[in-house]
Amino acid sequence: MQRRFHSLWINDENCSSRQRSLNTPTLGVSAPEREALKITTISVDFRGTLHSKTGFPLMEPDRLELYENGTVTGYEVFDGKQTVSYDSIYFPEYLDKKDNYAYLLGQVQPMVTIYTEAQDNDRLLMFKDSYAHCLIPMWLNEFSEIRLIDLRFFNADNLAQINISEYDRTLFLYSADVFSHQLSTGNPA
Repeated sequence: MQRRFHSLWINDENCSSRQRSLNTPTLGVSAPEREALKITTISVDFRGTLHSKTGFPLMEPDRLELYENGTVTGYEVFDGKQTVSYDSIYFPEYLDKKDNYAYLLGQVQPMVTIYTEAQDNDRLLMFKDSYAHCLIPMWLNEFSEIRLIDLRFFNADNLAQINISEYDRTLFLYSADVFSHQLSTGNPA
């Protein structure tokens, strides 16, 4: 089985018009044409969370593909205590480690802010878990700033510092497991 690292593009042959209409209306962002994306295979040996939790030895590894669409001009990571700046949202050192998924945006942090070349575009505030990371490269041309908040690692004092009125759009994007179990119990793992 092979899964895409970023698979937001919509192929008309595989998707009904009803499915296509359900993919993008909430943010007003259209999926880019596949031909407009720079697609790079970054790993052919990815074994994700399900493999780690089950230890099922016969599971074939996945191929991770990076779909790039836009340019990052700055990247800031807040770890709960301090903010560190980086030149890129990509961390190739993780391709040699078990957690290849951290290649994109690095380790899971309470808050990260991404600045892009799309300076006149809207600002997005996203409350999310790590599965939302794969969408970020797709939106680099759509938003001038993307702030990601992971409520599993963010405390109320930090949240009070976020002025939601500074953002044009807000999105809550969580996997079903995190939304139904981890956020309600306060258990991040």
